[in-house]
Amino acid sequence: MFFWDYLVNLLDIAIYTDIA
Repeated sequence: MFFWDYLVNLLDIAIYTDIA
């Protein structure tokens, strides 16, 4: 699950960066 949380975190950061 840690790996999935890591991927979700990266995706969230990527989306946040794209918006900002």
